[in-house]
Amino acid sequence: MSSKIFILSLFGIVSVLGYSCNKSKVPDDVLDKLSQKIKLIEAPFSKNNFEFLDSLITDKNIIQLGESIHITHEFPTVRNEIVKYLNSKQDFDILALEGSAIDTWIGMDYLLGYSDSLDLHKVQEFAWFGLWQTQEMQEIIRTVNDSKQTSSDLYLAAFDIQPNSGRLYSNQSIFDTLFQKLSFYKEYDDDITLNKWKRDFSYLIQCQGFKNDSLRNIGALKKIKKSIIEFDSLWVKELYPFVSELTTEIHGKATKLLPDNLMDRYCHCSEVTRKGIIDWRRYQIVRDSLNAQNVIMIGDSLSKNNKVITWAHHSHIHYNSNRKNIPSMGQYLKEQEGQNIYSIGCFAGEGKALIANDDWLFPILAINIKPDTDIENILSQVDKGNFFLNTKDLTVESELTSYFSGGLSSRMENNGKLNNNLPQDFDGIIFCSAISPPDLLLLPKMAKNIPFILGWLYENWLLLIFISMLFIVFVVYRKRINKNNIPKILKT
Repeated sequence: MSSKIFILSLFGIVSVLGYSCNKSKVPDDVLDKLSQKIKLIEAPFSKNNFEFLDSLITDKNIIQLGESIHITHEFPTVRNEIVKYLNSKQDFDILALEGSAIDTWIGMDYLLGYSDSLDLHKVQEFAWFGLWQTQEMQEIIRTVNDSKQTSSDLYLAAFDIQPNSGRLYSNQSIFDTLFQKLSFYKEYDDDITLNKWKRDFSYLIQCQGFKNDSLRNIGALKKIKKSIIEFDSLWVKELYPFVSELTTEIHGKATKLLPDNLMDRYCHCSEVTRKGIIDWRRYQIVRDSLNAQNVIMIGDSLSKNNKVITWAHHSHIHYNSNRKNIPSMGQYLKEQEGQNIYSIGCFAGEGKALIANDDWLFPILAINIKPDTDIENILSQVDKGNFFLNTKDLTVESELTSYFSGGLSSRMENNGKLNNNLPQDFDGIIFCSAISPPDLLLLPKMAKNIPFILGWLYENWLLLIFISMLFIVFVVYRKRINKNNIPKILKT
């Protein structure tokens, strides 16, 4: 009996642990031709690494910088150096990210109002959601702040329409902070109207007012649009000269766009909420359509040179050429801007990354990353370290064209996948052969290891179930042995 249990246990452990990622072998001739097309990027990364982009982007007005995984050390680090290059050498003066234009405006207002005592992490918390509260992303804020000392002033903006995204607003409303900031430049002395605007705008946070049928029935939601128009005409239009004089002209112009961002959110919530329920597929479609319009508007309204850098996940920036994914911001921009746009995606080989999910008990886990999707599998077999590839070079060799065309999967965060035609969905790619987790600022030092422990538990849940079952079998077996060994005299 004990030998049978041992054999079954051994079989179970092999079954659970024996799974591995079986990479399909890329033909040698494809790898040889691919190796000839790449441009190696030496670490540590530097803006001088990217001067080879000169010939590829000279006529571009929008540069998109994407990532397949949000929370890594390498992806923000390498793209920060690209931002420095684009700002100092190519006159790109706007960096626009996901999140919320309102949250980011508050972050920039804080940054522009301080000099010697500036807290970079505070800017992060004002401007960005929790998953970008890392030391590596803080370097983006530093790049923006350092540019104030040069002739190439870089302005931090956002194309997105999700107010209250900032880390500081997890337990409070952003509109208290917004009105406080605006009042510094010119007070609005009607407190009753201010409170009405705060109440109406709060319905836009997570579209919460649109999920409340009672508010819809009494017509409260229709009043939001009226409040936005009043906010614009009665207060914001008066602020531009004061903000421009005390900060910068671009920040003054960004102030004028705040009501437009609120109206976008109003239209967004109206479009995606039906009978108190949000249609999440529709949520992203409408969101990305509005985001694309905002990128163009930011270039026209804020940039001195009509040049904008966008920073977002691949699901937002890829061109979706085969139309097999949810329509993306990149798809809409490509349709409208044509050859004026150049999109670079960041792909990973293997290592560890942090994954965020609000549905988990602990929202951030450290997990292993493997090249187990088509594109990552191919790129990892080049075996050249970190490199750049201009995807148009894939179209000049018949072997490469046939190999990369069609529907290839690429990683999207933890276990999601995007369907890509690589030469048509990205103009360039950066491949980081090894990735590692970033320095997460939102956890105290003593809790830094929690994501790694929970990540191990998350990835090995089958093993944990098996060990638990084995323990139960062992306990039952021991009880049966002990019962059979009780002397007969005691049984009587």
